[in-house]
Amino acid sequence: MAESLVAPTGSSGGRRGSGYLVAPHRVLTAAHVVEGAAGIRVRFEADRPGERVVPADVVWKHHGIDIAVLAVGGAGTDVTACAYGRLGEHDAVVLCTAVGFPRFKLRRHSDGSSFRDAEHIHARCAALSNRREGTLDPAVDSPPGKDPDAERDSWEGMSGAAVFSRGHLIGVVSRHHLSDGPGRIAAGRADRWAEALSPDELASLTEAVKGELRPHLLPDVLPAPPRGILHESYRAQLGDFAPEELRDRRCEIGSLVEFCGGREPYLWVQGAPWAGKTALAAWFALHPPRGVIPVWFFVTARYAGQADSAAYTEAVVDQLAAIAGREPVSRDSSPARNGELTLLLRLAAERVHEDGGTLVLIVDGLDEDRSLRPGGTGRSIASLLPERLPPGVRVLVTSRPGPGVPADVRGGHPLRGCPVLRLAANAAALHTEHEARFELRQALSGTSAQRDLVGLFTAARGPLKPEDLRELTHEPAFELRRLLDSGFGRILRPTGSGSPEPLGEGSLSPEREYGHVFSHETILAIAQQEFGPDLAPYVERLRAWAAGYARQGWPANTPAYLLRPYGRLAADLRGPRDTALAVSLVTDPRRHARLRTDTDNDAVCLAEIAAVHEAVRSLGTDDLVALTALAVAGDLVARRNEDLHLAVPAVYGRLGRVGLAVGLARSVFHPLNRGLALAKLAHVLGEAGDRRAVGLAEEAVRLAEGERTGRDADAAAGSWWHAKGVQAAALARTGRRAEAVSLLAELSRAEGEEAVGFVRAVSLAAVAVGDAGSMSGLLRAAEDAVDGTALAPHHRAQLLSMLAQVWADCGCPDERDRLHDTLLALVRQSPHDLRLPPIAAEAVRATRHASRARGRAGRSRPGGVGRPRLARRGRRRARRGVRAPRRTPHGGGPPARLDHGARRHREGLARTELRVGCDLTDPRRGMGARRPGRGGLGRARTFVEQQHGGPLPAR
Repeated sequence: MAESLVAPTGSSGGRRGSGYLVAPHRVLTAAHVVEGAAGIRVRFEADRPGERVVPADVVWKHHGIDIAVLAVGGAGTDVTACAYGRLGEHDAVVLCTAVGFPRFKLRRHSDGSSFRDAEHIHARCAALSNRREGTLDPAVDSPPGKDPDAERDSWEGMSGAAVFSRGHLIGVVSRHHLSDGPGRIAAGRADRWAEALSPDELASLTEAVKGELRPHLLPDVLPAPPRGILHESYRAQLGDFAPEELRDRRCEIGSLVEFCGGREPYLWVQGAPWAGKTALAAWFALHPPRGVIPVWFFVTARYAGQADSAAYTEAVVDQLAAIAGREPVSRDSSPARNGELTLLLRLAAERVHEDGGTLVLIVDGLDEDRSLRPGGTGRSIASLLPERLPPGVRVLVTSRPGPGVPADVRGGHPLRGCPVLRLAANAAALHTEHEARFELRQALSGTSAQRDLVGLFTAARGPLKPEDLRELTHEPAFELRRLLDSGFGRILRPTGSGSPEPLGEGSLSPEREYGHVFSHETILAIAQQEFGPDLAPYVERLRAWAAGYARQGWPANTPAYLLRPYGRLAADLRGPRDTALAVSLVTDPRRHARLRTDTDNDAVCLAEIAAVHEAVRSLGTDDLVALTALAVAGDLVARRNEDLHLAVPAVYGRLGRVGLAVGLARSVFHPLNRGLALAKLAHVLGEAGDRRAVGLAEEAVRLAEGERTGRDADAAAGSWWHAKGVQAAALARTGRRAEAVSLLAELSRAEGEEAVGFVRAVSLAAVAVGDAGSMSGLLRAAEDAVDGTALAPHHRAQLLSMLAQVWADCGCPDERDRLHDTLLALVRQSPHDLRLPPIAAEAVRATRHASRARGRAGRSRPGGVGRPRLARRGRRRARRGVRAPRRTPHGGGPPARLDHGARRHREGLARTELRVGCDLTDPRRGMGARRPGRGGLGRARTFVEQQHGGPLPAR
């Protein structure tokens, strides 16, 4: 940022403006700031130790777009050109920032002199505001007060400040419309400049600021839609609730958009049954405005286990973790799980807020929450909604007008006093309701097949496929198809997934599962009321159906319903018989095998065992037999993953099956091995830029940390450092380089065996950062750690070779050559260590590949590329590095025979140094015009062969 000090022509006074150093020796400001200037000075770092004031000249100016470019000199003005962006014309709101020197920041020193301090505004820009004027409309939350001088404006001096959003310059502050109020200013849009300029003017401005200004090439700073960061199966489930077309709800959608950009933290949509609350919420979640990231949960009794706070926590944690770039820590129901929910909400909100977006939590159907009913999870969903929301978070809930706020919600909770949007049923919703109610009455008074279907869907509370219905009713398939396709089918709706659980965490593929459920919660409620105790035979029919497949050992053709969600339905316990059946179901080892075959991991088994375990405990009967059986089954399932190869999850991650990979990694029994598997997976995901890699690496660090005091303390320490390196690399590859560097900088005082882990962690991170300027301090610290640690020569050589390659990857070949020199010196210092020459040769081989690429680029230029210093050093050392044995002090000649080990070492050393010369000068390997065996290199080979009494053996 820069402060412009302008001396107008013919005036004793002066004026101030703002600006920004956008390119080497170029400051961007508003044209009216420098209008009529007799002299211009630009001040940087005002009243700070580095303050400097430099003269400036106008090199480009245009009053139509109110932009001027100033030329400045002096130290610190040779900067990298900034990037420009555009604000697309969408129904969205983004965050923007600007720094300037407005009049309301006028301050006084202790000696009575005045100065203006900087104002760093954080504002929201509505993309469609001021479209005709072509300006941005930044709105601040804390506007300045009126200036004491009625003739002056509080924002005076802010003109010329650059407006940034998501790292791109999108405008320059130009004016303040008093009619807009004190909290809003106007800024000329960078994407509109080209419209007012001729091609020559645009070209000259582009040259002046060293940046791309053509509108169609400017990146849009609006946050991308959340398609790629949410679990696919949650979107598939959402499609079951959202209509294909939302009719007559334009006004309500507008109210929801306004709520997302407003200051109210909560909004409660209330309406009678069949008013269309779920359809509205699902439509809004599927089609959010740009910049709005939705997270949702639909309370529904139509799915077993989807109508309580445990299901809410699991679903929301999954989605928040995906946005925050982490993975959920556990699947257990515990107070810590609620703490994880709060933590992930804050982390996800921070991530969305950084991108200028708004995170909206949508909870549909609060009135259908079964948590407080007998057998429920004990806390209502409403009580888990946060009282104090992180910045940029809004909560949208829907329900019927009654029964109101649950009793366990605290008195000061925002839900008790938030605005309410009343939703009246439109014509389309009422028509659907009347049809469904009529068809339900017709079915209950119709044929026995129709009554059986209604009874089975009521008892199942989950999707049943036509083939399932054929086994349960013994009706012909054609008759079932006729019923489902007739008017009776209007009380049902198809669902694309057998379970609303996230893909890869143990659910079944939505492409494989296709069934029907009731079209509305009201249909289910009416059917349950109509059947009453007569529903018991249908429940028994489902149990007998499951028992038949259990007797067969759960074969491959087991219906998907009996795997999920029947396992969750079994946890809805009401007595000892239910408990015995549920425990028998979820502890059946053959069923465990079937679930593992269908889901590729044990996450489903463990989740079911945990759910039934919690249900048994909630009954308060202390059934030790059941609890013991569940504990043993859970332990056996976990232990059968002891032989899982730790690289398997990473392979699945590389294939794109991240959910499956995470489930497999978390199924590894031993915590240390589990951490290794997670670290390998995090490394693969980090290379792909997947933000979840950071959370997985953090989990691996925690697992290794917990084992550092155990029996495998040394292995745990190595795993801990490896996980730290993977975590830093993942941070760097997901755009958080500063955090990656600081993470390892805090650990740079490692000593002893810890130093080896530190070196490896730094190497992993440095390659990901790829910037020698940022990593030079850590790389130097890694070298110091190698020098200060008592290591075997071959271990030292391996670490030096690794660091040399890292320096090369960071674009510092001179540093690589320096470490290669140290490596060759180490080879000469240990003449009897035969492990050193191969390490040096491997280091040279890596150099050869890099040199080959440079050689291809150099052949297009006359004379090629000059030989690196390393090539010259290699040739010189090849001539003198393997000398003939010195004569004895008595003048005797060399001994008749050399020690065999020393001879082998000299051969290896000679080959190593010859490779340095050959690989960097062989034209076939891309470097020069000289060939091995000619000139100086040929003489070097001849000299070496003479020392060994003959030609070197061919490789």
